[in-house]
Amino acid sequence: MLLAIADGYSCALFGKETMRPRSFCPRPVLTFVVAAIAAAALPLPAGAADAQNDNTLPPAYEEQILERAEILGSLHYLRELCQAGENGLWRTQMEGMLSAEQPSANRKAYLVARFNRGFRALREVYRACTPAAAEAANRYLRQGMRIAAEIPNRYGQ
Repeated sequence: MLLAIADGYSCALFGKETMRPRSFCPRPVLTFVVAAIAAAALPLPAGAADAQNDNTLPPAYEEQILERAEILGSLHYLRELCQAGENGLWRTQMEGMLSAEQPSANRKAYLVARFNRGFRALREVYRACTPAAAEAANRYLRQGMRIAAEIPNRYGQ
């Protein structure tokens, strides 16, 4: 049994019930196990399904493009949070990348999902512009610049 009893005084994990305050129940382990089971039951992401159903191979730089989409989403959130005054620059960069790539509908959905994943992940961590948020934005800027330079240098235009 993988369930912490809600009464606050007992904790059941793997069929063994112990009497302890609720705060001592192994909640992080429980949360991880439940999340892992739920994730295993989910269907494949749109990009993975597209790769299986589409007879064309993804571009050689697919991993870099996906990473760049996620970085653009992260930058969109962090730079707006820190009021950089860029008026949606990073969303516009994402739209430009989609225009240049001209992906299939499934691949486009997967790229947009990665953008949103980057945005949402940092929205969970940073609620205000702190020095750590500003430093994270700078790290993402450097990483994005590296990837943007690597793709044409490595794979051509």
